[in-house]
Amino acid sequence: MFVNLVSNAVEAMSGAGLLTVQVSHGEEKIAVVIQDTGCGIPPDLMGKIFDPFVTTKDPGKGTGLGLSIVYKIVAKYGGRITVDSEEGKGSTFTVTFPTTAA
Repeated sequence: MFVNLVSNAVEAMSGAGLLTVQVSHGEEKIAVVIQDTGCGIPPDLMGKIFDPFVTTKDPGKGTGLGLSIVYKIVAKYGGRITVDSEEGKGSTFTVTFPTTAA
C-alpha cells in the first residue's frame, strides 16, 4: 500500500522533485503523510481518484487500480485515506489508522 503511494509520487515528479514521508503516532491513531512536488491531480479527477480504472497516467502506462486497491486495504483495517492536490504543485496523501481494534 505504501509502496504504491510512494511509487505514484515518484512517477508524478518525473525524476525531479521532493518526496516527503511523515509518520506520527497519537493515543488514538497513527498517521502517515506522503507528499510530493509532482504534477498534481486535475480537479475533475479529485472526486473519483479512488475509483477503479481512474488514472492520471498516459494511456497504456497504468491500469487505474492502484489507488482503488489502496483505498480498500485502508478501509479493511479501519483506516482512512485522504488526498489534497493542486495541479502543477503536487499531492499529499494522508493515511490514518486507529491504534486500537474497533
